[in-house]
Amino acid sequence: MEAKRITKTRITFLRQHPFLAVLALKLIVKENKDVPTMGTDGRYLYYNSDFVKSLKDEQLLGINAHEVSHCLFRHCGLEGIERMVGKQEDVWMAAAEYIANYFVIDLCGLKLTNGALYDKKYSDGKWTTEAIYYDLLKQSKKQKIQIIDDHSKWGNFSAQEGKKIDMEWKLAIAQAADFAKRQGKLPAGLERLIGEILDPQLPWQYILAEFVSGQSKDDYTWRKQNKRHFHLGYITPAIYSEKLVIGYATDTSGSMSEKELAEGLSELIAICNAFPSYELHLFACDAAVHHYQVITQMDGIDGIDIKGMIKGGGGTDFRPVFEKINEDNIQLSALVYFTDAYGTFPDEEPDFPVLWVVKGNGEVPWGRRCEL
Repeated sequence: MEAKRITKTRITFLRQHPFLAVLALKLIVKENKDVPTMGTDGRYLYYNSDFVKSLKDEQLLGINAHEVSHCLFRHCGLEGIERMVGKQEDVWMAAAEYIANYFVIDLCGLKLTNGALYDKKYSDGKWTTEAIYYDLLKQSKKQKIQIIDDHSKWGNFSAQEGKKIDMEWKLAIAQAADFAKRQGKLPAGLERLIGEILDPQLPWQYILAEFVSGQSKDDYTWRKQNKRHFHLGYITPAIYSEKLVIGYATDTSGSMSEKELAEGLSELIAICNAFPSYELHLFACDAAVHHYQVITQMDGIDGIDIKGMIKGGGGTDFRPVFEKINEDNIQLSALVYFTDAYGTFPDEEPDFPVLWVVKGNGEVPWGRRCEL
């Protein structure tokens, strides 16, 4: 009986939301009494009969779309599990709910059960799951949440199976978009979102957050939560046992403005504030290091001599920063270097991770690169 209701929902999608219909039909409907509500693993749509009975038709439409959106946003395949590594699991799950519900409510015009995680702040089309995650993390306070579906099936596959799920869904998303577009029923906002999902271009702030947060060696990054407790509705701030030591370097050959330098530092400090203890080693360099400063949480952005860092000029040589790190035996977790990437690089890559935040088209010989 309840499986028929779910099938009827899919027929409704065919008439009103062809993009959603094509994706919903990929999931095999399967009753599972161990699932308290509904859930998906990218292959099956699991449902609890008692839960489905409790839903109005309009709510059933919404939660079906909600499950599809977890596949659309790559939450439940191998890629989704890899993206969760290095993150607080409960905060990541909440972020996944927020973006899924943005899709359901704002892009599909459907309804959900009362109390579902939704914030108009995240409905302007500019947010990703990662962006919402770091935004929630920065709030550093308990948040009462309600996750309306079951996520316990995510990651219940081998790496090979998970990779296949990801490939199947990328193909299905492209096919569904083409099907809806030919019918003239692919809204512009949804078309833009699909393009970003199939070919994601992450802003440098999110790449920076991912890079810095990934340097913690504490096991908080993969602490498993008992999913039966999610209904209690609390996200707690991260607890780390290890100090984060990050280097921040900028070249002062004229490529970075004072505003850009301050913005980069503010973003980095906001990320580091998710840790109870951090230490920032600041370097300003042209042909030599002309400014070096160490700050902690007690100092914050106000403790930084930004005008002192921006002074300089002339040619750019990246080697002095790495030489000072070695000579002073500074034990960094990682280094972030803001630059236009035009200068002399060290011949050898250091034994700590380096993220180059590049203004312009300059290339780097090693390390990770993202564009400012």
